[in-house]
Amino acid sequence: MPELTGDERLRDDERWVRHSLERAIGPTRVIDWQGGPQSQHDLEADRPDGKIAAIEITSEADRDRLSMGAAAKRHLSGITVPGSRLVWHIQLTTEANARALSKPAGLVTLLTDMEQQGHTDAWAMSDYRDPWRDRLIALGIQAVHGFAASSAPRGTVYVVPGIVAGWGWARASADKWIADFLASAIGKDHLDKLATASAAERHLAVLIHPDTEAGLGIAAALGDMREGALSEDYLPSVTPPSPLTHLWLIAPTVPTRAFLWRDRLGWAAVEPEPL
Repeated sequence: MPELTGDERLRDDERWVRHSLERAIGPTRVIDWQGGPQSQHDLEADRPDGKIAAIEITSEADRDRLSMGAAAKRHLSGITVPGSRLVWHIQLTTEANARALSKPAGLVTLLTDMEQQGHTDAWAMSDYRDPWRDRLIALGIQAVHGFAASSAPRGTVYVVPGIVAGWGWARASADKWIADFLASAIGKDHLDKLATASAAERHLAVLIHPDTEAGLGIAAALGDMREGALSEDYLPSVTPPSPLTHLWLIAPTVPTRAFLWRDRLGWAAVEPEPL
């Protein structure tokens, strides 16, 4: 991704969205930046008719999963199971205590016990008769999988946040998510920034990460768009509030795809192109 002037002032998500939208909106300039005034929108663009478009960028991410991933990296990175013949993959719930799992009676003891008893797989959502189920739940572990060591040394442990289950991206669920997001404190903050902009167009672009419930749904729906199977039932129907003139719900796909709402035109599923 070639660097644009002002990219260094933006967060990674903001930079990615900026590059994706420039194909549709045209060249942009950075208005806000990290550490700058909090009341300003992120970007502006000059539209072909001479008017200005103000653009605010945000993202939807699972903060608990991000925190868990950081804690696992801090406390469990490099952990090994002495004497193990396997490589272990561990998926944690957001309730897991990574610091406690790093203690002698934590994760290593669990994996040692499993291997000694001939068990290489366990799942917290398994049948209640599974002897490992309660131990996984108590430790905040979603799943354990042991594999024959090949490329990685024996006893290596990989720890990641657990798998997210999402709902299908259909009109009712989409409308509820959009309404809740725009009514939230974060949503209102972005709307307030755009309301103060001296611009004819006010764009809010939301990058929806695939490790969230909404992200799984939007990615699947826009995948159907790629296959030509996207039906009208996928398109939201809710009307975003003033001051918005454009709302982008973007899946981090290649090529970029999004659900786009435009004032007086309504919703469409698009691959960003000149508007």
